[in-house]
Amino acid sequence: WKNNKCHGSGFELYRDGSRFEGKFKAGEKHGKGHFRWADGKQYTGGFKTDCMHGYGEFTWPDGRSYKGDWANDKKDGTGTFTWADGKSYTGGWKDGKQHGEGSYTSSKGETKKGEWVDGNRVRWLD
Repeated sequence: WKNNKCHGSGFELYRDGSRFEGKFKAGEKHGKGHFRWADGKQYTGGFKTDCMHGYGEFTWPDGRSYKGDWANDKKDGTGTFTWADGKSYTGGWKDGKQHGEGSYTSSKGETKKGEWVDGNRVRWLD
């Protein structure tokens, strides 16, 4: 504790059963940590002012996952989203949506490069 606020390493338990374990700064999640929601979702990675920020890995109980960059709780930068059936997208993200150049891989392993804007594919590049 510092100035009556969580500071340094620790953990926080929530009434719904969710749990955070990691670093705090001035009462906020800040630095590396692990958050597990009561519904089974999990995030391990960077935090900044209580938000997922920097590199992190997020998994859903149904088998989906995202590994990559975050900014203010949204996928932002470069990362890979994988669906439960094995298909994936690797490339640019902005405000939580696919944005810029990326590669889509089907569940059969076929890969195509494309361009996305605001979460929508606008064209294939190959």
